[in-house]
Amino acid sequence: MSDSPRHAPFTPFFVCTALAAALSAGFGGAALLAVLLGFELPLDEWWLPLVQAHGFAQTFGWLGLFIMGVSLYFVPRFSGTPLRWPVLQTWVWALTGMGIAGRLLGQLWLSHSPGEPVGRGLLGLAGLAGFLAVFCYLLLLGNSLRRAPRHQAIAAVKPFFLTALAGWLLSSTLGAWAALQAALQGEAQLDMQWHRLSLDLFAALVLLPVAFAFSLRTFPLYLRLAPPRWPVRAFVLCYLGACTLEFLPPLLFPGETGFVVQGLGKTLKGAALLAFIWNLDLLLRRKPPWTAQLEVIPEARRFHPPTRPGMPDYGEFGHFERLLWAAYLCLTLASLMELWNGVAALSGKEPPWAPDALRHLYLAGFGTLLLLGMAPRMIPGFVGARRVAYPGLVDLSGWLGMAAAWGRVAPVALAPFLPEEYPTLGILASYLFGISGGLGWLAVLCLTVNLGMAMRQRSNRDRTAGIG
Repeated sequence: MSDSPRHAPFTPFFVCTALAAALSAGFGGAALLAVLLGFELPLDEWWLPLVQAHGFAQTFGWLGLFIMGVSLYFVPRFSGTPLRWPVLQTWVWALTGMGIAGRLLGQLWLSHSPGEPVGRGLLGLAGLAGFLAVFCYLLLLGNSLRRAPRHQAIAAVKPFFLTALAGWLLSSTLGAWAALQAALQGEAQLDMQWHRLSLDLFAALVLLPVAFAFSLRTFPLYLRLAPPRWPVRAFVLCYLGACTLEFLPPLLFPGETGFVVQGLGKTLKGAALLAFIWNLDLLLRRKPPWTAQLEVIPEARRFHPPTRPGMPDYGEFGHFERLLWAAYLCLTLASLMELWNGVAALSGKEPPWAPDALRHLYLAGFGTLLLLGMAPRMIPGFVGARRVAYPGLVDLSGWLGMAAAWGRVAPVALAPFLPEEYPTLGILASYLFGISGGLGWLAVLCLTVNLGMAMRQRSNRDRTAGIG
């Protein structure tokens, strides 16, 4: 009998619900809003509540559910400690789905009928459900990390996951508080300051740390990068310090002092992100891959065709690496813009780059492109499939995702710099913004078809196993 621990199987409901959230309120809402704004169509009273529901679905639904599902499968296996209460996975998934659906329905209901009890109840229950889902998730993952033995594969990236757990707690608490406050007041629109702060905390303290942890653990395997031999824990401390200076002073000192200290935090954060990208070595490939240290034994006979040059796969997952490169290019640009804004604030000047452009560069650029690349590479293996159904769709989703990200970010970021004597540039930028949401929706649709067919093919093989 094997002494290896028994782990809970992968729960595909997280992925399915994340894709549903993206295709509906997430990228579906983005497509509608982008068309209305980009082509200057008339807006109604529901558009601002829909903006907030869209942001919540994109952040906690599209990205958050993927992070939850993959980490609950991945982390226990790397830490060597199975989930103590695997049944809580169902509660995490169900409560998160209820929170996303309730936020959308409640805010739209209240935008049509302010103060209506049904809308207030939906919005309030959505806030509670989202918070309870994160609480159950923290119990599961935190317990697995706490019981992890030392000197395991998880040790180097454990500080990233602990940071992410704190980020989940902070961002979900703020989101739940804003939803409950709006529900009690019978208003469709959440307090914009707390809503945006919850999204920014998720991006800084959940998305980025989790992405860094998975990049350090999987990129050397998937892309044949050099192993991380630099002070990762020291980086986490520096990054946490920078985030503390960025988010805390404006709340404690809402004047000139807070503005300057926040500028210092943004400067340090941008520098820390650039340092991580440099040490990860994905874009420049300065270091030899980890395989260079292995002794090469000549094979007498080759039974399989050679893998792709510099890659360990045969192309069965598509060119997923292009999306990872594009994601880290977006993060590089965001880091430079963050650094620029910080230096401007320290100099007493107005930061040149709009917070909305930076927020979408993190979420729609880095986060979405990274997910579009990692999902077809990881999820098939989690469900027992050896490849995605259509590798070409990975390439198509990549081009669509990149076009959507730049179409969403560039018009907003460059709007203050467009010369007024050339109004055609402004019109073209507005139209590009208008179609960006639809391009993102199509990118997620490609991923949905690919993962859905891969799961279905695996299911069909399981049903027919042993027949004949």
